[in-house]
Amino acid sequence: MLTYKLNLSPDMKRIDCKFFNPAEKGINLKNCETYLFEPLSKFVSVNGGKRLKKGALIDKDVIAYTIPYIRGEDLNNNILNFDTAAKISDEDHKSILNYTLDLNDICISNVGTIGSIGYVTEDRKCNFSENMARLRVKDASILLPEYLFYFLLSDFAQKQFNKYYVGSIQYKLSLDSIRNECKLLLPRSSNGEIDCQKQKDIVDEIKNIITLQFDIQKQIKIETNF
Repeated sequence: MLTYKLNLSPDMKRIDCKFFNPAEKGINLKNCETYLFEPLSKFVSVNGGKRLKKGALIDKDVIAYTIPYIRGEDLNNNILNFDTAAKISDEDHKSILNYTLDLNDICISNVGTIGSIGYVTEDRKCNFSENMARLRVKDASILLPEYLFYFLLSDFAQKQFNKYYVGSIQYKLSLDSIRNECKLLLPRSSNGEIDCQKQKDIVDEIKNIITLQFDIQKQIKIETNF
């Protein structure tokens, strides 16, 4: 049973019940022979986006501007669609040039709605907003970006996001929590090294399941039209 005490440990960061939710005890895993559990920051660079300057205009109807400005509402646990995103002017794009997305970057919504994921599959000029975090793999020979994408969609990752976000009126998952509190699960080979082939096998298996689900849904739609 948790109780409040006058003398708290200096190492105790939180005292709220959400942080100590018994349902999330399963995320406290340690390294073993088959899997490695390490903070995301060991393999991934985590950075926040940038709010547009005062007076900047966002073109929601995609008429006047051409530069995609990716926001939290554009993340739907899927591939990022630059065509449907709001657009900004080239001038505003240049004013926040350091806050861009590259091919194989992954985004997490970390303000308001927590934990929606987007995967960048296009090499395109764009920016991203302050209500997102950008995750960029440091070395793709150790961690496959697609593996990271599917991992972030997993219950294991989402439970970590739920544990570490804070706030009452507006929720926020800090960049520091993503970097240092949230852990990545990586398969290991028989010699203890990180197994990239196993990562690829897991990604391929997930893709096969998604394709099968799509085929089943398509078949159901065809049959119910008769």
